[in-house]
Formats: sequence, C-alpha cells, structure tokens
Amino acid sequence: MLGTTTASVKSALQRAHARLEEVAPVAGQIAEPTAPRARALLDQYIAAFENADTAALERLLTEDAVIEATPLRTWFAGRETCMPFLRSRLLGSAGYWRQRAACRSGLHP
Repeated sequence: MLGTTTASVKSALQRAHARLEEVAPVAGQIAEPTAPRARALLDQYIAAFENADTAALERLLTEDAVIEATPLRTWFAGRETCMPFLRSRLLGSAGYWRQRAACRSGLHP
C-alpha cells in the first residue's frame, strides 16, 4: 500500500528508535515550567496544537523554529517552512492530539 518493502520500513523504524534514544530526556531532566510567562506560553502552545489552531500556532512559533520529523530524512527551519508541514502533515483536526506540559530542566526561562 505504501509502495515500500518490509526491510525499508524496519530500517526506518530502527533509525527512528536510534534517534529518539539520542535525544530523549532522562527522567530527572523533565519538569513542569514554573515561571509564569513560560507556563502561559506553553499553555497557549498546547491549546493551539490540540485545537489544530494554525493561526495561533503560527503566532506562537518563533522565526527560527525548527522541526525534526523522525523518521523522515528532512527537517524544517523557520516558521514559514514549518507551518505548511504542520498544516498538511501533522496537526489533523481539533482533538487529534493531546499534549502534556513539561520540558527539559534548565531549558525553560
């Protein structure tokens, strides 16, 4: 149906698993943001993503936003490049995604 072989699918999954192992935070690195501005921004982002609100999401993303979409062999840099990918390939409709508020310790303001 996808026009690919079992071997290529397994290979893509192995690459994706390896990449996730490289970038996955360990339990001690995950924390709820406590700074009021950071928390408000995160809450707005989560609401925009979960509601598939592309206009709100576009306002929230910085100009230098980057998306790395494992196992795809590409990445998107810049809001103007990221938004079409989010609209057409990722967001879906309202309620399709659920997110949890957390970030790596030391990375939030």
